[in-house]
Amino acid sequence: MSGEKYTAAEVIEAIQDSAGIKAVVARRLGCHRFTIDRYISRYATVERAYQQEREKLVDLAESEFVRHIKASEWPAIKWALATLGKNRGYVERIEQEHRGSRDAPLLVEYVNDWRPNNPTLPAPGPAGSQASRETLQLVSSGAALAQDDVGHVDSG
Repeated sequence: MSGEKYTAAEVIEAIQDSAGIKAVVARRLGCHRFTIDRYISRYATVERAYQQEREKLVDLAESEFVRHIKASEWPAIKWALATLGKNRGYVERIEQEHRGSRDAPLLVEYVNDWRPNNPTLPAPGPAGSQASRETLQLVSSGAALAQDDVGHVDSG
């Protein structure tokens, strides 16, 4: 485009060996990183050069990752199995178990609860049911409560 301060070739040259970090490219050209964004969006050749530079960074990271696995470093091995080995059954999961009768209320305890003191209203039970009225009363009083999937409320 006419009126541009830099040619696409100059921006592409500045992208080389930048790891795709726009601040580095902008510093090399003496402009703002938003200028780099504009060139990437306007010029397909600049966009390709930027994407290739980012891919080189990912390739480098993968090489280091493999090096850590070959060095038998457990965190790298665990991460590889949990992400790349999912189809072989290497998944992390949390198993939950409810011990008690099917009719017993389910008590949910929040640990390190991030919610504000006034939690949102839980889903009420069937319209006009006792559970629905108890839920409203407990929430409005600020009491901690849990409600199981059939609408039973436990105010613990």
